[in-house]
Amino acid sequence: MRTENSMADTNRSQSLDIVLGLLPLLLGLQLIIWIVYLPAAVRGNADFRVFYSGGYLLRSGQASQIYDDNRVKNIQDELVSSSPWVLPFTHPAYETMLFVPFSLLRYQAAYFTFLGFNLLCLVIGYWFLRTRFGPLRERWRWLSPLAVLGFMPVPAVLMQGQDSLILLALFTAALAFMDSGFELTAGLLLGVGMFKFQILIPIGFLFFVWRRWQILFGTVISGAVALALSVALTGIDAQRTYAHKLYDISLKRHGADLTGYGVPVAGMPNIRGMVSSVLHVAPGISLSTIIISSLVLIVLAAWRGWSTSPQWQLAIAISAAALTGYHVLPHDLSILLIPMAILLGQSKAHGLWVFPLLWVTAPICFFHYSYLFALPLLAFFVVLITAARIPFSREPSTTDVRLVQQLICD
Repeated sequence: MRTENSMADTNRSQSLDIVLGLLPLLLGLQLIIWIVYLPAAVRGNADFRVFYSGGYLLRSGQASQIYDDNRVKNIQDELVSSSPWVLPFTHPAYETMLFVPFSLLRYQAAYFTFLGFNLLCLVIGYWFLRTRFGPLRERWRWLSPLAVLGFMPVPAVLMQGQDSLILLALFTAALAFMDSGFELTAGLLLGVGMFKFQILIPIGFLFFVWRRWQILFGTVISGAVALALSVALTGIDAQRTYAHKLYDISLKRHGADLTGYGVPVAGMPNIRGMVSSVLHVAPGISLSTIIISSLVLIVLAAWRGWSTSPQWQLAIAISAAALTGYHVLPHDLSILLIPMAILLGQSKAHGLWVFPLLWVTAPICFFHYSYLFALPLLAFFVVLITAARIPFSREPSTTDVRLVQQLICD
């Protein structure tokens, strides 16, 4: 047993040494990308322009036109910058409420203000995960926060002005409530993330299979409220337009280049991106392959997560959703910090080599071969469902220790 533990500690040490050794290289690469990309983002060539225009349309009483691409383009050209294309709003309308305050500012000021808000969400997410990143802090005090910043989907969110770090903050808060046994509250927080329903639906389905009724009930309640609020904001006709838009993106043009929507399929680092980019077959065969592959992964996730804790189940569900979500982009993978932290924080978990693998290969997503990231992501999923056989445990925090001591003294 002692020899096995020594080997596990050695493997853990080697894995973390890789992260520590390559950290300066990846942070340097990020700095170069920031220097190159930031001026273009400030000029309006960033995803934030669609959220900015959505917030403006809601604030100006034009919420019913949120899904009108012609109207959205006019607003973006007028308030942000002139562009030959439009970035259409493709999220549930309730999310535009968040961006109303930002629309009160000029675009450049709003971009930097939202950058600060995203950093706040990242700090919140890291705060909830910090104890699980303990092994990184043991190597070097600043390794865990710098490793989080060095995980390429995170700077992708920050540069683009995307909303994935909001989802990270919600999910990490839900994880904290799961730790405390408040599963209904955890579910409510998960459901608020309905603006990423392509990720939330696989997660919710897995919790249904696992019979985590309180988590599922909370998710359904808040998700339903979000969708009802979206209908109330825009009206039924706008929601019909939205449904047609989703059909166009997901089914009608599922195997085509979706650049008109700002989403080339090859840029999806998951099963859909891999199958669509590698298999040059008829659209019907491609779609069938995507569906069958996704179902196999969901079945594996459901099977391996059946007898684990809610924390491990959330980790498995997130990794499965990242692989099988039909519309997943590189910045969405920032939520993988949660299963990465859970795997890293498990003292007896095997397969920690996949942690640096996932972390080091993430820069692929900054280039034209994002779909290749599906391979290390698949390896991570396999390691995760294997490690989930180990009973969940975590190091008690200082607060936990003090509470226990107080109970004993009383």
